[in-house]
Amino acid sequence: MIEQTVQTLAELNYPSELYSITVIADNCEDDTVQRLQNYPIFIFENKSERNAPRGKPHALRSYFSNCKEWMDADYLIILDADNIMHPDYLHQMNNQFIAMPELVCSQGYLGSKNVTSSFLASGYSASYFHANRIYQLAKAKLGWNTTIGGTGFALSTDYIIKHGWNPRSYTEDFELQTELAISGKKTSWNHHAIIYDEKPNSLRVSTKQRTRWAQGHWFVAFSSILVQFFHFNKK
Repeated sequence: MIEQTVQTLAELNYPSELYSITVIADNCEDDTVQRLQNYPIFIFENKSERNAPRGKPHALRSYFSNCKEWMDADYLIILDADNIMHPDYLHQMNNQFIAMPELVCSQGYLGSKNVTSSFLASGYSASYFHANRIYQLAKAKLGWNTTIGGTGFALSTDYIIKHGWNPRSYTEDFELQTELAISGKKTSWNHHAIIYDEKPNSLRVSTKQRTRWAQGHWFVAFSSILVQFFHFNKK
């Protein structure tokens, strides 16, 4: 799957000299690194210490702390390993950031790559289609900050350099969204920059995913609710 993702990223409708691809191989015990050796990409292998926190937010923190090549970019786009990016994604994001230079973060359209693979995946896809238009697009048109969806979002490099990568929970997207809102940063939605995500096909996978999300949301609630109320009243 990771090979297909990298191959589609290398074939985007955007000048190849204006973007680069990085794969974070997080505690991989398979042949991920070997499979990607022939691709013109940067591979960061993250090896966690025994009993150290693991997962996406911690792997990203390790990458930001131990590498410097990302600082040369204007924006960073976070993707999951099973995502497929629409060929015009970077073109659409670039247009938005030129038109709205005040943006710190923009979330791309979260599509589905397996709409009909199962009844559950179809239900997930339908809920995302509705959320994209009724929730995300509506908030963007009203000028409100939009939700960061965990994948397919572009974040200003300057923000990470200045503030660091701070998420600690299972839902680093929600934690980042809250952090940006508290600090008064502008986020938005790009309805034409599309990412195709893979939805769960089984109840077991769905339950595991939703449990992880719930744990992350409660962590954010307990750790920042007082700060959120303070800034809400202040604004």
